[in-house]
Amino acid sequence: MFQKTSNKLLSFMVVALVSVVPVSLDARDDIQAWQWASLNFWQAGPHSASLYLDHRLVDDLSTTGVWVGGPRYKYAAHEYLQLGLGFVYLDVKNLETGSWTYQLRPELEINPRFKISDDLSFHFRNRLEVRYIESQSGSNVRSRHRPQLTYAFEWKAVEKFYVNSELFYSHETHEVNEFRSVPVGVGLKLTDSAKLNLFYMVQSRRQAGTSNWRHNHVLGTHLIYSF
Repeated sequence: MFQKTSNKLLSFMVVALVSVVPVSLDARDDIQAWQWASLNFWQAGPHSASLYLDHRLVDDLSTTGVWVGGPRYKYAAHEYLQLGLGFVYLDVKNLETGSWTYQLRPELEINPRFKISDDLSFHFRNRLEVRYIESQSGSNVRSRHRPQLTYAFEWKAVEKFYVNSELFYSHETHEVNEFRSVPVGVGLKLTDSAKLNLFYMVQSRRQAGTSNWRHNHVLGTHLIYSF
C-alpha cells in the first residue's frame, strides 16, 4: 500500500515539475525569501476571518522589500465554491532610490474547488484587486488566477504536497505582467493549531513599458495558526 501511494505521489510530482521546468531554468536574476502568516481568529459555520501578514527579503536576501498586512473574510458558499473579501496595506521599497511607496488594496475572490479523487483535489483562486497606489491618481485594477493541485499524503508531520501557477492581468495596460509558479510545496502539521507550508517559487515579472521579463527564485514559508 505504501509503495503504491509513493508511486502515485512520485508521478504527480514529476508531472508538476516538468510543467514548470522551462520557467525555472530561466529564473536567474534574484534570490528572495517570503514569509507569510495567516492568523485565523474567527470561524462560525461557513464563515471565517483571518489576519494576513507578508514580509519579503529581496535583492539576494539582503534587504526587506515588501510588507503586507490586513484582514480577510471567507465564506464557504457551497461544497464546490468559496467566496472571499479582503483589505490589505502594502509598503513596497524601491531598491534604486531606497524610498517606500504604500498601497491600499480591497480584494474580491471567487474560488471554485473540488476533489478529483480521495487524495487529489483542485482549487482555483480568482482574485480581483483594486489598488490605490501612493502618488497615483485613481485606482489600478488587477486580476489574479491561480489553479492549484493538492495531493494528500499523511506521513509523520507531512500532510500534503501541492503545485500551482498564478497569472496576473492588468486591466490598465490590458496585458499579463506577472507569473508565479510553485513546482513544489509541502504542507506540515506542527500542532493541532499550527500548520506550515514550505514552497519554492519562480516569480516572473514584466518590466514596465517593455517586453522584457525579470525572473526571481523565491524560498517561501506560510504559517497558518488557528486560535
